[in-house]
Amino acid sequence: MVIDFLKDPALLEKVRTNSAYQPILEHLKTEYAENKEIAFEVLRFSTRKIYEQTGSRWEFEQPYFARRSFLAAGALLALIYPEENEYLVNTEDALWAICDEFCWVLPAHTCGSLHDAETINDLFSSETASALAEIITLLKERLDERVYTRVVRELERRVFAAFENRRYAWEGGTGNWPAVCIGNIARAMMLISPKRFDRCLPRFMESMQSFLDSYPDDGTCLEGLSYWQYGFGNFVWFADALYRYTDGKTDLFDNPKVERIAT
Repeated sequence: MVIDFLKDPALLEKVRTNSAYQPILEHLKTEYAENKEIAFEVLRFSTRKIYEQTGSRWEFEQPYFARRSFLAAGALLALIYPEENEYLVNTEDALWAICDEFCWVLPAHTCGSLHDAETINDLFSSETASALAEIITLLKERLDERVYTRVVRELERRVFAAFENRRYAWEGGTGNWPAVCIGNIARAMMLISPKRFDRCLPRFMESMQSFLDSYPDDGTCLEGLSYWQYGFGNFVWFADALYRYTDGKTDLFDNPKVERIAT
């Protein structure tokens, strides 16, 4: 219901044939090609240690994000070009590889400890969760059932149950974290575990209100333009998904402060 419109054959045909979409398609194909080789590199313990030793994030994060860029591009191309089986095969492999990762949290966000690292929720574990949930929802009828089942199991274990069973410092915090983490966890739950989403909705709304409260009344983002895009962008995605999920009954855009933040 929330993203089913993206599978509309008429929309997909328009994407394939309308010249306005060609730059986007070329971008997807470039991302897919450029990240194809590195996407299946092992995320090494030695590169995880480099961050602890030097503070450099690049060595671990390059293959981590390349895998996710490859997955996103491949999944969209599999949706747009169902006759090109390579895209689906590589999407399944990328989903499986992400499920193989020890944890979805970046070394910079584990404080050097691996205690509970598999079930910590940070910016990028939550982004991983929503991406996986959206992809397996959009491609469900074509994915190998074992891939679909494993992704759901990992979402339940690493993100959904973990969120329900603990509180995070960022939930009532300021800045972009509550919007990004809550927005992504909520969208993933909405698609894969709607009953759990309904249980968690008051908590989601509380965190999103904390995010909005962190902005002054004039809507200025004190973190700067890029973090406005990041935090508020995730708020917008959450608000849009919630509007669709509730058939328009909950409209977070109907708020003067949200309008000021947007402008």
